Parts: sequence; C-alpha cells; structure tokens
Amino acid sequence: MRLMMVTSDLRIGGAEVLAARLARALVARGAEIVVAPVRRGGVLAEQFAAGGACVAPPLSRWRFDPLAPRRAAGLIRDRRIEAVLVVNTLRNGLPFALGGAAWSGLDPATLCWCHSHYRSDTRVARRLERYRRWGWLDAVVCISRNQRRELTDAGLRRRGVALIRNGVELARFSTAMPAALDVPPGRKLVVQVANVAPPKDHATLLAAAGALAARRDDFHLALVGRGTDSPALARAADRAGLAGRVSLLGERDNVLGILAAADVFALASRAEAFPLSVLEAMAARRAVVVTDLPAYDEFFEHGREGLKTPPADPQALAGAIERLLDDESLRAALGQAAQRRAARYAESRMTDGFERLLAAALRRKRRR
Repeated sequence: MRLMMVTSDLRIGGAEVLAARLARALVARGAEIVVAPVRRGGVLAEQFAAGGACVAPPLSRWRFDPLAPRRAAGLIRDRRIEAVLVVNTLRNGLPFALGGAAWSGLDPATLCWCHSHYRSDTRVARRLERYRRWGWLDAVVCISRNQRRELTDAGLRRRGVALIRNGVELARFSTAMPAALDVPPGRKLVVQVANVAPPKDHATLLAAAGALAARRDDFHLALVGRGTDSPALARAADRAGLAGRVSLLGERDNVLGILAAADVFALASRAEAFPLSVLEAMAARRAVVVTDLPAYDEFFEHGREGLKTPPADPQALAGAIERLLDDESLRAALGQAAQRRAARYAESRMTDGFERLLAAALRRKRRR
C-alpha cells in the first residue's frame, strides 16, 4: 500500500505525533508512506523519516495557495499513491489534499482522521458531508464516540464514519527514565503537557497553582508544549504569584522523561476530543487531574483512574491537585488504575484499525 499523509505542518501536537507513530507502524507492516505537510515548520520530519516515511516539501507556499492542489495531485501521480489520509480537519489542507486526489487521475481512496472537538462548530460536519457528496471523501475517522456524536448531530451521515481510538505504546512510558529538570529539592512536580491554545485554558491552571503557592511551598509546576515558553505566559505566571515556582519548558521531544519525573499530571482544558497527553500520563502511571468533559467518559472515571474538576474552576482544580500532593497512597492507587486502563488503548490496536480501514477502502475502489 502506498499512502500519503497530509498534515498541517510538522510541529509537535497530539495529532501529528500520532501520525508519526502510525506511519512508523504501517511502514513496519510493508506500507510506503509519503508525508505532505501543508506548511513548512516543525521538528517532526526527523521522526517521520526515522520511521521510514518520505517527507515531501510543503504543499502551500502561503496561507491559501491556489497551486497547492496541483502540487498534491503531482505528488500523488509521481508516487502512485493508492490512499490519502488527511490528519485532522485542516481548513485549507483538506481541500488541497482532496482536490489533488480528485485531479490526479488515479482515484486514490481518501480518508479524514478527525482529532478536534466539534461541539460548538457545525461547519466542519457540513464541510465533510459536502466532500462525501461530491465523491471526494471516502471515509471519516473519529477518535471517540463523543466526537462521532458531535459530528453526526451536526449533519454528518453516520454511514462511512469509522471509530478508531488513539493508541499509546505502554512499554515506552512505563519504563522511561525521569528527565533531569531544574526543580528545587523536596518539591513535588506537577506537569501539564499542552500547546498554548484557548481550549487548553492555561489561565485556570496558573490560577490554581497560584492559589496553592499562597499556602504551601512544596510543589513545582512544569508547563510543556508549544508556546509555554512565551513571554506572555511568563508574565501570566508572575501575576499568578508563581515566580520561581514554575518551569516554562516550551516544545519538548522528551515528554516520556518529563512524565516519569512528575508526581501529578494536570490538564485544565475547556474542550477536548480524546487527549493524547492524558492517555500518555496514564500509561506512565501518573496520578491525573482533568476537567469534567465528555471526552473522558470512555476511558477515565473520577476516583478510579484520576480526579475530575469542573472546567474553568481554579479553586476546585487547586483542591484536587492538593489532595494528590498530600496523599501518596492515593497517587499510587490512581496511577496504577490509570495504567491498567491505558493498556486497553494499545498503539497496535490503533494501527490494526487503520490497516483494516485502508484495505477496505482500497477494495471498494477496485470494485468500481
């Protein structure tokens, strides 16, 4: 099978990291993978290449490049691509990729792998349905039942919508060595891994940590992800009273070691689809605090795999983190239960799902 993956860029993000892992796994099973980013930028090219994928030049040279579909079509023809997988519902990347597939003359199977939440945006479902009606899109892949429900409630027909949950390679996280971080001795480490974006709600976590810092000095906060090392976030941390109490680590490729060093993992999001960072923290046997969102209903139960708090509630979040900081036995019990649950979401199961879906899509194409 010759597969082209289309990504927004090659920066580190949950969808892109999963795409790199999927590419590596499919290459190991005999597939030929070409990765086509829409825009330049990012450090994941090395991971894709190390996994055996070929990384193509960016399809677009500016925000909306009318020649991008033509470049995609040329790449599909040159590489004799049999299937195109668009990683996430890219605003411009989706029509670039699907238009290129339609105009390539080869009629490859086309799939869109959704990673975002769509509760408040019905435009994506209408766009996907329109592409399916035109014959440009053969299948839609959702990562959770809740995400699939959001899209179908917004107008996407259920037929042709597959459910393949995110996967994690448990052994990589359960055996990782702790990273060396600049944390003062005697302080427990609270970690959040999330790129800076409004749904991730870093402000609530900073406010919660600030409330804790006002009454105790035995913890340190580390923020990992694109944009966490920005001057704006540093100023916000200072305003929250966290000077000397927080490490703003930015985009990192050693998340395994950082999770291994953590005592508590927290994610203060206001919206999620199926957060990879939480699944990875669970695989690393960390005690986890998240906000009470439908995204977690399938794999995370309050009081069993971790703790949930209301979204945008700094005091409740501070209370949950404090409870874990003070109770080592609870941290251990929740971490063990979380790792057992994470074991159900093996990366190999995700790869199996895509291999079956791609094979079925190709069979349907050949029967036409």
